[in-house]
Amino acid sequence: MFDTRPALADMAQQIRSCRGSEGLTLQQLAARSGVAASTIHKVEAQQMVPTVSVLLKIAKGLGRRPEELIRDDISAPATSGERAESSA
Repeated sequence: MFDTRPALADMAQQIRSCRGSEGLTLQQLAARSGVAASTIHKVEAQQMVPTVSVLLKIAKGLGRRPEELIRDDISAPATSGERAESSA
């Protein structure tokens, strides 16, 4: 089964990093994006997984493409043969 936790942690870090590099507070990003500051905080703290809609709004508020906030080096799940080999 695919573990999404590393990708979600990376996304949270990217959002926080982009916000910091833009010099934005949670409230400023909330005003720019139309997403509540409490929601952005929960996403950054990995207490909430954002919907696609929320992610798109946050990206727009940061002036970034959504794909810049999502890790792109996620490998495909192992096939049953690969799992058997790694277990041996």
